[in-house]
Amino acid sequence: ATTEIYTRLVSAASDVYKRQAYIRELQAVSRNINQIAKRANATGTVYRQDIEDIKKAVDEIWRLQRRTLLNQP
Repeated sequence: ATTEIYTRLVSAASDVYKRQAYIRELQAVSRNINQIAKRANATGTVYRQDIEDIKKAVDEIWRLQRRTLLNQP
């Protein structure tokens, strides 16, 4: 019984850590998109590189989401 409780606690802690890591990565991607939007609003211009950077950021969001969902029981 004690081993089972310990295993559940370790598993729960691991899940929390994984969620926190996912949130940090998602926040970083979101910041990048926000910086591009601020620059576009400030200059009134959207550059080809901005579009490519946003596409990469969206791809990264989907990668993180798939990884998170696949790790769920």
